[in-house]
Amino acid sequence: MDKNSFVLCHIDKAKLPVFGYKIHVSATWENYQDIKNILIPLLDEQQVAYKYLKDYKEVWTNFSVKETMAESGKFFTIYPENHQHFLTLLDWLYDALPRDWEGIYIMSDRPYKDSKLLFYRFGTIRLDLKHIKDGFPTLIGPNQEEWQDVQRNYFDLPSWIDDIQPDDTVEDSCLGNHYQIDSIKKASNGGNVYAGCRLSDGQAIVMKESRPHVLQHDNLKKELLRSKEYEQATRLNHYVPKTVEKVKEWLNTYYIYEEIIGEDFYTYIKSYTVFAYRSENTDDFRNNLGLFRHFLDMTDKLLELVAYFHQQNLILHDIHPDNLLIDGAGELYFVDLEYLYQEGDKPLSDIYHDIALKEWNGLDGKVADCHKVANLLLYCLARLQVKKASELKTNLRILHHLLENYGIKTDLRGFFSYLLSPNANIKTARNLLRMLKMDTVPADFSYELDATALNKEELTGPSFLSRVSLLNDTFAIYQVSLAQKELFRYQVDTASLYGLTGLLGSLILLKDDLPDELLSYGLDKVQSALVKTTSGEVLSIGNNCASPYIDKGNAGYIQGLMYLDKERYLLNIIKLADTIDFEFAQRPGYNDGMLGIADTLLDVYTLVPDIKYLNTARKLLLNTSFYVKYGRVDVDEFALVLKKYQDKEATHAQTLKK
Repeated sequence: MDKNSFVLCHIDKAKLPVFGYKIHVSATWENYQDIKNILIPLLDEQQVAYKYLKDYKEVWTNFSVKETMAESGKFFTIYPENHQHFLTLLDWLYDALPRDWEGIYIMSDRPYKDSKLLFYRFGTIRLDLKHIKDGFPTLIGPNQEEWQDVQRNYFDLPSWIDDIQPDDTVEDSCLGNHYQIDSIKKASNGGNVYAGCRLSDGQAIVMKESRPHVLQHDNLKKELLRSKEYEQATRLNHYVPKTVEKVKEWLNTYYIYEEIIGEDFYTYIKSYTVFAYRSENTDDFRNNLGLFRHFLDMTDKLLELVAYFHQQNLILHDIHPDNLLIDGAGELYFVDLEYLYQEGDKPLSDIYHDIALKEWNGLDGKVADCHKVANLLLYCLARLQVKKASELKTNLRILHHLLENYGIKTDLRGFFSYLLSPNANIKTARNLLRMLKMDTVPADFSYELDATALNKEELTGPSFLSRVSLLNDTFAIYQVSLAQKELFRYQVDTASLYGLTGLLGSLILLKDDLPDELLSYGLDKVQSALVKTTSGEVLSIGNNCASPYIDKGNAGYIQGLMYLDKERYLLNIIKLADTIDFEFAQRPGYNDGMLGIADTLLDVYTLVPDIKYLNTARKLLLNTSFYVKYGRVDVDEFALVLKKYQDKEATHAQTLKK
């Protein structure tokens, strides 16, 4: 949550310490209004410094799976003026709040006595830049020990400060006696998903944690979904993880399953899709056809899985690549049954995301499942999932061009059109798939571009600085702090956006006003945001994701380094360029797609005349041209990059003649 999510009351920074104990009051979705009505008059009467989540949207977000575990439940935050004030407030609030009311357990805090609403922790009360180190508030102890106030999912104190309550009694753990946890597969405010093994026989297990009172959708709680999922998995014999047991421990419930060792559907099948195809020669085309056949084999397995559930009159509802796993033997499993429901019943909640359109919630469940299967396959094959019905024909035409460009002649249009038709069923879809014919075809594509665009007398586009100005939303933050080096470093250390939309773009826009030491400090932070991927080190965009594009990723990073000092950063540029040396990406446009990557590689080619950059730019432009033909990419912007390529290609040809 940011500061705009709160209402601040009676906060006089001059009266507050830099570090100290602070108090949190939690709540649930059912009682937060009543707690608010109790607290505000009491705190106002005593002129106590406090803040609270300002409206139901902020409360819902904080109480939901969207919030971090360390922040969730912090409905009210109360700031004591000193330690004695803290102790007095705790006892006063303990008496004022109902003892039998519950709240979301605040993971970073400790509950006071037996209250389920009242919590406290030690931390930063007033930000002071003199106490910042590496971007974190840092307290120095009597023997020069350091304690940093970082976000934690557990209660933590500096070693030299005593807690106000005795240590908790450690209870014997049934889970700890029977299972070993090795890693967290997925962190969530509603409860983590852990991987480990059963100690008795070494059986690999997945343990799904359920935290009470945390919301998933609307008024729907995660704990109900976890419970329903376990019930469904217990009843089914195929295509789902095998249940082991459920255990209630402390406040939480844990649902334990035998682990399926494998990959999610998208990761596995990406190796058999357009993302993996190559177009150098006829051998590539034959290989592409083999990969495509394997994609269709996995498609048939997916249809077989859906058919099994439909035969049980069960609707999958939440069909998404993350919810499907493929094990080492190539068998497919549906591993997230939280929204599974019986045909004829009403689903617990509507589903809508990249694969599932909102309007499909009003359809017959089996028909909606067919639509989602089609969209999932289009998404995996070339990121061409439909977002509205009118897009289908265009998306299928683009797919047809892409496949032929890689030497594959087939007609998937009938198959996808059927799955997205009003009366679709899985059995008929499987029959259509099995009748599908395919062969290799010589690719003979030219750029799909209206020639008049290239015949314009002048082709001009925005300057690099103009593009950065349009993309960047964080410039003002860094500009304001420029006069104070400590504040500027703090803003850099706490940056969450690193590309042209964030820190890097701001450094470029401030270049003429930035001392070298601050520019280097900022660039070091950008460099530290690179994460390892199968393509190399790529700029992070958060949530374990990285981007190759202009706006947030490596292509923009390359262009930024070339603008700042292409000679000084030459080795960095070459290393980054290797991470964007591919033929196809999930989007076609300039700022966040293939066109921008092609343009960047052409700039790299100017600096380092390696023919591979020119060749990759050509392939990216060819794939982008199919989107241009159907109005998905601006024709003038495409023509600008294409003309740049043609000029460099002509220069290269002249060089070879010499």
